[in-house]
Amino acid sequence: MRNAAMRRMDRAARRRAAGRRRRRRLRVFGGRRAGGPGQQQVWAGLLVGALPGLAAVAAVLFTWMSVGQTQEELRISREAQITGRYTAAVASLGSDSADVRVGGIYALERIMRDSPRDQATGLSVIAAYVRAHARLPVGQVHDAGVAQPLPVDLQAAVTVLANRPVDITDTTRLQLRYVSLRGLADMGDLDRARQDLHEQRYEDLVLRSPAYRANLLRADLTGSDLRDASLVNAGLGEALLSGADLRGADLRETDFTGAVLRGADLRAANLSAAGFFGNDMRGVRLADVRAQRASFSRADLRGVDLRGANLHGAYLDRADLRGADLRGADMSDADLSGSRLAGSKREGAKLTGANLQGVQLEEEGTVVPQVG
Repeated sequence: MRNAAMRRMDRAARRRAAGRRRRRRLRVFGGRRAGGPGQQQVWAGLLVGALPGLAAVAAVLFTWMSVGQTQEELRISREAQITGRYTAAVASLGSDSADVRVGGIYALERIMRDSPRDQATGLSVIAAYVRAHARLPVGQVHDAGVAQPLPVDLQAAVTVLANRPVDITDTTRLQLRYVSLRGLADMGDLDRARQDLHEQRYEDLVLRSPAYRANLLRADLTGSDLRDASLVNAGLGEALLSGADLRGADLRETDFTGAVLRGADLRAANLSAAGFFGNDMRGVRLADVRAQRASFSRADLRGVDLRGANLHGAYLDRADLRGADLRGADMSDADLSGSRLAGSKREGAKLTGANLQGVQLEEEGTVVPQVG
């Protein structure tokens, strides 16, 4: 009997403990069963509290979508504007007024600055304009007489081409074959303001490149008339100048490294401090040039006519001058070390103070050890 009573008391104790646990769970939901009105009120409260956050997220998403749409609309509008400006600029090139044509040329330059992806197209249009308005008839002998100033529209067109961004030089070769640019004026200081703008836009590229006054790197000027042109401190590296006429041109400090010069005429040109490092200059006419301090190091000058040339202080070290005509040339203080002079004509040439160490005078290798 006693054991039965103990079992009943134990069961009663467990029922009371279970009841207490149920009551505690009910208090969590306001004294109601789970899923009842109390729980619904709790969830409703949580939802109300989260509404401001959800609204903020929705606002951010809406703003992002609106900004994206606005940017797309601005891009489309900008492209339409550039297209309109481009069409107007090209139309101006056909005007009878030189002033309007010049305005169209500079308008194209501004478009190229504002829209880098249109640079190649703009340069092609301007180069085509030069070819159309300065074309040399095939086989025409260059006229003699005093050079006249280049027409203002052609001067503006070539100036824009010569001030083109440096980064496009490696991908775009200016096509200016067989054009008459005689009397071309200086293209540097006249347009320094536009060069500054290019330097600002392409600063990292400009810093890695020589500061040329005119950028004609890799330009194709085959057979062109550039007599009396001013190309001081110009970049003509890797340019195609075969058969070009550069007589009397001002080419001081101009870089010709890698340029193709076969058959070019540079007689009486000013080549002071110009650079022809390693150039193949066979067939180039150089009589009476002023080439003080110019660099012809390692250049191939075989058979070249250098009669009466002023080569004072020039660098002709390791140059190949075999068969060259050096009669009457002034090579005083020039560096001719290691050069090859076999078969050259040297009557009347001045060699005072020249460095002749290691010069080869004959094919069999007669070497001058040192001539002061």
